[in-house]
Amino acid sequence: MKGKLGRIGALIVGAGIGAGVALLFAPKTGKQTRRELGRSATRSLDRLEDLQGDIRKYMTDWVEEASAAVASGIQCGKDSARQGGDRVIHVLENARKYMEEGKERVQRYVQSVAS
Repeated sequence: MKGKLGRIGALIVGAGIGAGVALLFAPKTGKQTRRELGRSATRSLDRLEDLQGDIRKYMTDWVEEASAAVASGIQCGKDSARQGGDRVIHVLENARKYMEEGKERVQRYVQSVAS
């Protein structure tokens, strides 16, 4: 988009310069030439204002999209961390359960051998 905006700006400036040169060499009175130069300058300024508005909108859209992407990434990271934490707790609970079961088996075995 950056290249496109640069080309549009160059086109507007070139059109303004071209219009000014054409008016200077046109076979008209000074008053007519000044009036047309004024109109041309006004049109060029209007085009530049439009371009400025387009650039502002483009940048605003870009910032909003980038902000949304960052927020989404942060949320995804939080969700992944939460899920990972839940999995670790689940694994630890299972490990504790297996250790208790193993401890009970060992105690039963020791009691059976001692009896």
